[in-house]
Amino acid sequence: MHDKAESGLLVRFLEISRHTQVNPEMTVEPPPGSMLITWSSAEDVEAELYLDSEWATTYTKFVADFAEKGAWQQKLSLKYIRKQVNQQLGEVLHLENPTEEIIVLGFHTLIKAFDAYNTSLDVYTPLTGITMEMDTLDFGEVTLINMKSYAYADFEARIQSLTANIQPDDFRQTMVNWMTRNIRDTVCARFTAVADSEQAQLFAESATKRAVDVLRFTAALLYPRQLKLRIGLAGEVQPAGYRETIILPTHEGSFHWHGKAVGAPVMLSITSTLLEDLKRRGIIAVLDILRKPTKTEFDNALLAGIHMFANTQNETDPIYELLNLIMCLEIFFTRKDGGVISQTITEGVAFLLGKDLEARKFIKNSVTKLYKKRSTVTHGSTSVDVTDSDVELLYSITRDLLLTLIQRHTEFQTKEDLSNWIEDRKLS
Repeated sequence: MHDKAESGLLVRFLEISRHTQVNPEMTVEPPPGSMLITWSSAEDVEAELYLDSEWATTYTKFVADFAEKGAWQQKLSLKYIRKQVNQQLGEVLHLENPTEEIIVLGFHTLIKAFDAYNTSLDVYTPLTGITMEMDTLDFGEVTLINMKSYAYADFEARIQSLTANIQPDDFRQTMVNWMTRNIRDTVCARFTAVADSEQAQLFAESATKRAVDVLRFTAALLYPRQLKLRIGLAGEVQPAGYRETIILPTHEGSFHWHGKAVGAPVMLSITSTLLEDLKRRGIIAVLDILRKPTKTEFDNALLAGIHMFANTQNETDPIYELLNLIMCLEIFFTRKDGGVISQTITEGVAFLLGKDLEARKFIKNSVTKLYKKRSTVTHGSTSVDVTDSDVELLYSITRDLLLTLIQRHTEFQTKEDLSNWIEDRKLS
């Protein structure tokens, strides 16, 4: 933190300290609109602090600025920082007539503690829609863990060790069983972060969702679009099932029963053979991109395109499938001013995928027709007819475009590089 920023925050911390009221016995009713801060000391001395409504707003803004200027957001959540500030206020204000020097010392103690924070946490996120033959697999920013293997025994042993002091033992075991009920027999994504628990959870979910994007793209290469494998974080996607509908006559007649399988009847199976296939196709390169600490503009565009395409697999309405797929194409062909020209998209896709003139003409004409349907939908028309064959064609074109760009991603650092490459092809 810069000295000027630190000095300004210190002044505000001192002002807040002077306006924080102490309610040691928690017997006084704070004024309406006050912010309450409950504090417990290491000696289990409890006290309640409160700020009136005006200073409560000032305090909230101070905590947000403190977090931002300290640049701790990569490891500490606002909730954690606020809790520690509350604790420090309690530590100094429960003293009788604390001096300014003590309050200043408390402020600098906070900064040192936040700077030195180095607690590493492992976050386990259960997944659905996949199986895995190996015990563990490094997959981008996460490690996939087969919780049917010895890895689960190690995981449970860690839980047992961390809860060993909880008594009685039968209650502890019931709690452990409840905590692990959705982990056992699944594939989990483990993400390790130096962060507090709330921030680690957010980082883990983001990293796991990026891994899921790659898994969904993998499924798109192996299975037909209609199968729609339900791959995702547990609880966020609907697993395969069976829908039953009862049809009764309004007046007279017979009744009908209708049953329909919904969702994919298969799961993506991660095997050594599949991994070899991904290496051959170049998909492993995406996992390398995910691990890169600094990504190029084109890297980010590629990840965004894969994410948009992956989300299409959760759509059931052909119109929304078409919109998602068109937006995926737009990611790569937007102009510098943020605009996009349909001709830029259609020609860009045609030159990247077409092997000869006839193939390029077919691709350009197809994408042009589909883009017109997209424009009709986004301008509010309800009469546009988006057929399943429309979506099937656009799905295959978008999937093949992504695969081509993945395989050639080292040729481009920016989207402008891609644009220049297309222009060169036009003039060659």
